[in-house]
Amino acid sequence: MQTRLFHIQRLRIDFEGNQVGDVIDTSVWERNEFSCGIERGFDKCNADFQRITPSGDPRIELDQGDMDQLFLEQSDEFKLAKAKKYREIAWQLWGVKSQALKMAREAVFEQVRGSRFSHLPRRQRGIWLTEEGQISNWINTWGPQAQSTGFKVFEVSGIEGVNIHACDPYAVKDEFNFGELGRLANAYWSGSLSNPKVREYLVEGSITLSAQVL
Repeated sequence: MQTRLFHIQRLRIDFEGNQVGDVIDTSVWERNEFSCGIERGFDKCNADFQRITPSGDPRIELDQGDMDQLFLEQSDEFKLAKAKKYREIAWQLWGVKSQALKMAREAVFEQVRGSRFSHLPRRQRGIWLTEEGQISNWINTWGPQAQSTGFKVFEVSGIEGVNIHACDPYAVKDEFNFGELGRLANAYWSGSLSNPKVREYLVEGSITLSAQVL
């Protein structure tokens, strides 16, 4: 029995999703939404970090002891405001780091694919598909922020010109040591970690959106 495959689209203010009957063809784009999304995320986090980071404050030049003393001499209101600012800076810095790590991860995965598995589809250009039983798992994985904008889920057919690879998504981590990236990339492309219960399908070619199920 042929596996039924589904394509999930995360909606945004500037993207309302496709319609039933549309054909998605990877030959007409340079990069997919996944790849563009990582770069957008990095640019936004970096811009936010630059916007809120203190500049021109003479206290930045003081050593930690002087900073601590100045902080102790301020009012409770000042301390609370400063603590909130530090927390915001730390959060935005974490966002910059997180997105930069994703960019590094994708660069290593593509280098390994190009050198050892060039016959397989590129993550930066392919279309992700999943099996019916994994749809809710993927939607839950993306978290409340993505869920707030909504999703469309299509069953696909007419997969043509196909370069398709089924792999274990858990080889693709958002947090990792750089030393393990090469091993993870090799496992991903070779399929050695493939779990038949949790798989993603990566397609380079064209698909037809035959029915909307969500």
